[in-house]
Amino acid sequence: MSTPPRLAPLFDALLTEKGSDLHLSAGYPPLGRIRGELTPLREAPLTASEVESLLFELLSPEQRRQLTEEQDLDFGYSYGTKARFRANCFHKVTGLAAVFRPLPGKVPSLPELGLPGAFTQAGPSGAPAWCSSLGARGYRPVPPRLAGECFPPH
Repeated sequence: MSTPPRLAPLFDALLTEKGSDLHLSAGYPPLGRIRGELTPLREAPLTASEVESLLFELLSPEQRRQLTEEQDLDFGYSYGTKARFRANCFHKVTGLAAVFRPLPGKVPSLPELGLPGAFTQAGPSGAPAWCSSLGARGYRPVPPRLAGECFPPH
């Protein structure tokens, strides 16, 4: 069994509170975005070296190289069976920083999303018929028979 990352207590706190983001930045305590508010997950602020060591523990040598050279890195991180995170590491004036966003463990079904029945109907190609509420014609595919419903004539 592998050793949990040193970020494990922060990941656990974020997941327990159903937070949407974990923010790490030197000079500030770790912050969780919980119900829309940035909330400290511990009192002590992070140091620049602490942020770097916490993040580099999660990165491959190639990712470390990319972050060092390009000053930015987007990656995914699997926290065991508990969660997956989308992450962005970047450099600020104060040093390295990162934001982790938990991703759902499974893609919810259409009924679980509470969408109207029309979303479950497939078009002639067999693909679901999607259209934008703003009428943006860039959403695909929209079967021609539904185009008038999705995109009213001007």
